[in-house]
Amino acid sequence: MILACMVLFSCSDEKKSENKEKENKEESLVIEKDDSNFYSGKVVILYQNGNIKYVENYQNGVKQGEYMNCYKSGTKKAYGIYKSGKRAGTWVWYDENGEINYAVNYDEMA
Repeated sequence: MILACMVLFSCSDEKKSENKEKENKEESLVIEKDDSNFYSGKVVILYQNGNIKYVENYQNGVKQGEYMNCYKSGTKKAYGIYKSGKRAGTWVWYDENGEINYAVNYDEMA
């Protein structure tokens, strides 16, 4: 009887642990440089309140295309474009009220 209770409790603890691991995996995306299957597509990361933290795009594991970062309130914090993993064109940073703080043209820096 004691053995049956121990097995029952240890199985329920394992189940809780498996569910917790599954939840964590669903909330995150890991891109590893040594992986031969590089990710292509959009990555959207959210704050716990549901607002977008940032959005970035990948092509074969390299940042490519639009990038946007936001404050926890949902207001845009930064916006720019990546080309072959490097910042390109004009990137703009905003304050928490949505006003432009500054902008940098990365094409002019090359």
